[in-house]
Amino acid sequence: AEVWFVDCRVARAEDDRGLALQPVLTGTPSPALGHQLAPATLLWYARELFDKRSPAEQPVGWQLTIPGFAFGHGETLSPTCQAILDDALRQFQIGCGPFALTGWEERHRA
Repeated sequence: AEVWFVDCRVARAEDDRGLALQPVLTGTPSPALGHQLAPATLLWYARELFDKRSPAEQPVGWQLTIPGFAFGHGETLSPTCQAILDDALRQFQIGCGPFALTGWEERHRA
C-alpha cells in the first residue's frame, strides 16, 4: 500500500514546471504548531493509531511537490498550477517522469 501527499512549493521562476518526488520517512513526530502537520508526522500518527501490521507491511509514503504561483485564499488552484497537477496525474497514471523512479509501474501493472 502507498500513501501519496501532494503539496505546492513556491515556484522558482515563472516558467518553473518541475515536479519533485521524495519518499516520506517516518520517525519520531515533530511537534505541530498551528493547523499543519508534516507528511511524515501524519503518516506516523496513522500508523501508530490504526495500522497494526508489521513495519514491512505498512504503507510507503511519497510526497509530490508542484510549483505554485499564487497563494492567496480561494477555492480552486490557479490555471497554471492546475495544468501542472493534471500533467503530474497523467505521468502518475502511466508511471513515467519522476514516478518511474518509485517502481510504481511494476507494482501496479499486471
